[in-house]
Amino acid sequence: MFPYYLLQFSPPVIGKVIGNDNSKKVSKIIIFSFFTIFLFLLFFRDKSIGIDLDNYYYYFQRYSTPDFSAIMYHIKHPDDNDVEAGYIILNWLVNRYTHDFQWFLVITAIISVVPIGILYYKNSEHAYLAITLFSTIGIFPMFFSGLRQIIAVSIGILAYSAAKNKKIIRFALLVFAATLFHKTGFVLVLLYPCCHLKLKKNNLLFIIPFLAAVFLFNKQIFLWLASFIPDTGDIEIQTTNAYMMLILYMLFAVWSYVIGDEEKFDADTFALRNILLVTVVIQMFAPVYPTAMRMNYYFIPLIPLLIPKIIDRAKPNMREIAELSNIVICFFFTFYRFYNMYSAEDILQIYPYIPFWKG
Repeated sequence: MFPYYLLQFSPPVIGKVIGNDNSKKVSKIIIFSFFTIFLFLLFFRDKSIGIDLDNYYYYFQRYSTPDFSAIMYHIKHPDDNDVEAGYIILNWLVNRYTHDFQWFLVITAIISVVPIGILYYKNSEHAYLAITLFSTIGIFPMFFSGLRQIIAVSIGILAYSAAKNKKIIRFALLVFAATLFHKTGFVLVLLYPCCHLKLKKNNLLFIIPFLAAVFLFNKQIFLWLASFIPDTGDIEIQTTNAYMMLILYMLFAVWSYVIGDEEKFDADTFALRNILLVTVVIQMFAPVYPTAMRMNYYFIPLIPLLIPKIIDRAKPNMREIAELSNIVICFFFTFYRFYNMYSAEDILQIYPYIPFWKG
């Protein structure tokens, strides 16, 4: 488990030692250190880390043929695995240079982590809080296991930047590119309205009844939406951790509306809070159809950027509560992260960390 402790605790130490108490410099060093260590953990992990990696190793071998016409056949005639075209082509391209699956893990790690790391580096307010939330609120294990979707999530980060800057053609192309790695990538279209709507407290008169209606009629609404989405399969209620995560996202949403001073908000803060509301809505469908949680993976990495922004843009009378929230959230989620490492069900099988030379 030591590598995970190193990932969590060494970045703030490195930041303090190198940053010389310059808060902005310290924050950037913390972010840089965290994502650098994270990259190396992904580079050197054994393929037993991540429940899906055996399947991805099979795909890597399956799509290694030098005959591109055979690859096109796989794309045009998907089998039961139904692997997306972009991922098939990525496997084929990497195989042109190496048949070593470890190098493929290195390449996919770079593709997956670098865009998110750059986004966090540019928005490095309360860096330890941001990396702690990133590690605990639902997306972190996917980097070790769900290669196709985590690449799509990374493309979604680029789509978020395009949406913010009103680059609609680039945004559309990036959303399309995400669907070439995971078919759920279509949900990224929601980023564009999120980035340009300014939902304020006076809109809560409409937002709260809407959220309540979605929660109460989640099965009926999802059945209707599923009629437009192929391959959703049978819809049935299942017991998952969906309610726990839903409560967490709702608490963050309430906290952001209560604490935040909208007069101090910039466009990014409004956009990120809107994205949090989308996360709440999508999570309401997870108890009905657990795969709906996967659609939230595109938005969850952006939540850790919102919470520090709210703390720095708190109402004057909420300033002390905001600062206390920073401390409480950091302590609670640090404890929660390591408590779960030993006690929670390791669904994606990422614990303990095993390097490839010991696998």
